[in-house]
Amino acid sequence: MRIVIAMCLTAAGITAMTVDAQDASHSVWVGVYTAAQSQRGAQVFAAQCVACHGENLEGNGAEVPALTGKMFLYKWDSLPLQALFDLIHIDMPLSNPGSLSGQESADLTAYILSMNQIPAGATELSDNAQSLQNIRFDAKKPDH
Repeated sequence: MRIVIAMCLTAAGITAMTVDAQDASHSVWVGVYTAAQSQRGAQVFAAQCVACHGENLEGNGAEVPALTGKMFLYKWDSLPLQALFDLIHIDMPLSNPGSLSGQESADLTAYILSMNQIPAGATELSDNAQSLQNIRFDAKKPDH
């Protein structure tokens, strides 16, 4: 009987750890930015990014990648959102890399999510690395 109880407690502990691990990471589809933040990102995009990426975020094919569409979604699928944020924050704009603030980079990330039809939520996207590491960029909305 003690062995059965111990096995049940062990199984419950493993289940609890699995749930905790899942809770630590969530998808962009749960609403990780606000509509107002996306609007701020659109303003930053117009001032800093449109010359290269185009008004519709279409890029130019070879040299400047699109920030929407199947290829963009495929490239970032399943990666932590921090990867996209870091690319924006560290490497953009090409004319002055690293010149965007953390807030501007988060706002731009929110704008890119919105332009890829990923819905807004009630909380602004943070520029905190750990927070962004825990958000998964899923190209398609999870079934659950």
